[in-house]
Amino acid sequence: MAEEINLLSQLGLEGQHIVFIVVVALFTKLSVDALKKSIRLVNNYIPLISIVVGIGLSVLFSLLPVLEISLVVAAVYGVIAGLVAPGVHELIKKRFGDSKDNKEERDVA
Repeated sequence: MAEEINLLSQLGLEGQHIVFIVVVALFTKLSVDALKKSIRLVNNYIPLISIVVGIGLSVLFSLLPVLEISLVVAAVYGVIAGLVAPGVHELIKKRFGDSKDNKEERDVA
């Protein structure tokens, strides 16, 4: 555990930065879901769209006077959040969603 904290410190990721990335990833996921419902998106481009939305939201949030994050760092965090958002969606969908395995298990029961 101490090694993980040391690694995060070496990368410059402190608690507030990790929270920032998680919040941006959450808003990115919600924004991309809203886009998917409002316009037809090709599934192949969703990760790219998530990255662009993540960068935009991250830069927008960094302009808040409460946060002391530069625009460049915010853009990098936006890329990270944009990459995390579809990955978390796939993880949740495979674990709890309507995958083939889950449908088969429900049909058998």
